[in-house]
Amino acid sequence: MSSIILAAPDVLCEPDLVGAAAPAGLTVVRRCVDAADLLACAAADPCTAVVISAGVPRLSGDLVARLRDHARPVVALVVLDEDEGRVRAWGIDTVVRVTEPRQTMTHVAEALDAGPGQDRLARGATSANDPRPNGVWQTGLWADDHPAKARSSAPSGAGPQGASGAEQAAGPTGSDGSIVAVWGAAGSPGRTTTAIGLAQACAAAGRRTLLVDADTYAPSMALLLGIAEDASGLIVACRHADNATLSSRSLRASARSLSARLAVLGGLPRADRWPDLRESALARLWQACRQTFEVTVVDTGPCIEHEPHGSLNPVLASRRNAAAITALGHSDAVVSVGRGDALGVARLAAGYPQLLECAGDAERLIAMVTPARGAVGWAQVRDALRGVGLGDPMVRLEPAPRQHARRARLGRLPHESRYAGRERATVEALAGRVLAILQDRMGQEVPPAA
Repeated sequence: MSSIILAAPDVLCEPDLVGAAAPAGLTVVRRCVDAADLLACAAADPCTAVVISAGVPRLSGDLVARLRDHARPVVALVVLDEDEGRVRAWGIDTVVRVTEPRQTMTHVAEALDAGPGQDRLARGATSANDPRPNGVWQTGLWADDHPAKARSSAPSGAGPQGASGAEQAAGPTGSDGSIVAVWGAAGSPGRTTTAIGLAQACAAAGRRTLLVDADTYAPSMALLLGIAEDASGLIVACRHADNATLSSRSLRASARSLSARLAVLGGLPRADRWPDLRESALARLWQACRQTFEVTVVDTGPCIEHEPHGSLNPVLASRRNAAAITALGHSDAVVSVGRGDALGVARLAAGYPQLLECAGDAERLIAMVTPARGAVGWAQVRDALRGVGLGDPMVRLEPAPRQHARRARLGRLPHESRYAGRERATVEALAGRVLAILQDRMGQEVPPAA
């Protein structure tokens, strides 16, 4: 017999499901009433399959992702179409429609025996001695449901109307956009400033652009832009993702509009709020950004190491570096910002192997922030980078500290104030290189926004 942890407190026939488990070949080792109870049981027994319903209190997509770690089987019990859409948005592919209790548990047993990736969606099935042949067991009551009215079976990974979980999360927007991550090793200046200038240059080029502050160590984008927010847009968007309510509309509502083609998703109000940014929610957020905006520029934190879990059991832990790691993993291009001196080159070289591991097959550019004048100074920086094995294409950035301080005091974007021509030219050159990379990667030019 297979052992399961059952968490279905919102299903009124849950006691009957427990009683029908043994005849179906299942053993219910624990009944859970909320997400905390469920996580504790799952942490204590990492091999037992989990059977959950969509209405478990405080259950979220991130908690479901933790339950599914190490290939643990997770089966969802659904009563309504809305329940099915919600669990599929959480990434659960094995879904069983609640019918007569014994038949429901039989379908659960079959799904567990079939292994991962097998969808056992039972709709309107009835037992042999059911006096009402078209009866469906819903929340403990018999209800009429003619087979002709039932929805057609969706393929594995699809939600209602045959839409995939990703499509449900973000809504139809046409072709997917691109994600550009701006990263720099610890001590590298100019990450946030470069991200802001890059995003505004992309918007000026006609792209619908989203700027995201995903730095979990020193979030400062809202301060630089003079934005006073009561709530963090990034946290709000991640909560939508956790609750399976993230869509193009909710993502735009979470962001702050800076211009007709530029919006910003504010970061953490305090660095200690990083546990609110969960890995699975961030992964769904980046996917929604692709489907809502043409270009998403993400300002990441410097630390991208795969830190150990904060507890002895991975089911109960969160990671502070999840925002940077997931952004790099979903990016199409990565801009590595460094300082144009010996210390900056050394720090960039030390962190680059970890960047290569996180960024996967993303295209890479190195942007060196250097006040060096003349060909000799820049040539020395390039030689130093190549000398430590960094042969990726390089772009020179020349900041104007005095103008930058003035913009920060006024809360203005770079293009909203008069500032040094060379600084603006270098930022626009970087944006041009990035857009060219994205165009080549997509195989066609991204159409400008209407």
